[in-house]
Amino acid sequence: MLPADLLPDVAHIVDATTRGELAAGLIADERDYVSSFARGMRDSWRRLGARANVINLVLQRRVEQLIGCDTMVAVGDATSWKILFLEAKYPRANNATSYRWDYRVKKSKASHFAGQLFRQQRVRLSSAVYEMIIDDSPLGYASAGWTPWGCRLISHQDALKTDRTLQKGALWRTADLLAAMSRSPSLSLRHVFDELVKCRNGIRSGAPFRLSDVLSPEFEREASFAIDLESLLSPEGAQMLRRTALALGVNHLLVLGDIRLPE
Repeated sequence: MLPADLLPDVAHIVDATTRGELAAGLIADERDYVSSFARGMRDSWRRLGARANVINLVLQRRVEQLIGCDTMVAVGDATSWKILFLEAKYPRANNATSYRWDYRVKKSKASHFAGQLFRQQRVRLSSAVYEMIIDDSPLGYASAGWTPWGCRLISHQDALKTDRTLQKGALWRTADLLAAMSRSPSLSLRHVFDELVKCRNGIRSGAPFRLSDVLSPEFEREASFAIDLESLLSPEGAQMLRRTALALGVNHLLVLGDIRLPE
């Protein structure tokens, strides 16, 4: 079993490595960034002697993104599992300041990001939800409000507070992201993974994981979907990883096991 305080440091190193790859032109977009980060976490965790699995999917249009997030991380031990949800954005704030990263949904004409924030409210408060803002500045450099070694994180609640200050129907701009960052100062993946392992809430190991464990009560219809999170770590767990990701509508599902979580 690996000590819990190791996880934030591993996340920090992998995030910094991924940002360096972005700066070197080896990563194209946010999906590519998250895929690289997730694979890096899996490989680093395995090199430390623990079990880990990841799946990266391109979802079909008919798959509903239930929770407005593209990534789910599950961290577990023999006692409990902790769940983290992330939504990645790549605003190109330092190299393409006029880049429009938000857009209108064709059917409703509403802001895509605002719709994601709305759907993120479906996640129970006991589950962590963060916006993962990818920084395109050189590794080790930080503009005001950013962090020097990886992504900048914004809590869902702080993003939602900022969204409520915008004109109804307005698209998000990078300036709005900076306003949301000011509500979540200096938040990085290291901080978020540290909070994750310290969290007292979780899903008991051995008990079936149901979508109703992380979604609000109105999604009881999803409760029939149930798995043992431990099974996602097995060598034959690829199909179950895929089924779980499709059920939640996430592109990336990262599972890290054999960690000694605080009691």
